[in-house]
Amino acid sequence: VQTCALPICLTLEHLIFPGETISNIADEMFDSIEVLDKIELPWELERIGKKGGKGVFRNCILRELEIPADVTFLGDYVFS
Repeated sequence: VQTCALPICLTLEHLIFPGETISNIADEMFDSIEVLDKIELPWELERIGKKGGKGVFRNCILRELEIPADVTFLGDYVFS
């Protein structure tokens, strides 16, 4: 999933990736959004962000986020 894929979304009830095969979530994917309920990340996910990145969940308001067990890398400043 590319950087700033949700640039105009300010508030979401919840975000689910149903049936998607996503191995990496890029920096700034969820920049400055509010998720009222939860984000359900895909279980196939292996990487969140990148080294020296700007943060996947930068300036976000999150109620619930479960990191899948297969994630082997969390980038710098993921929750900045």
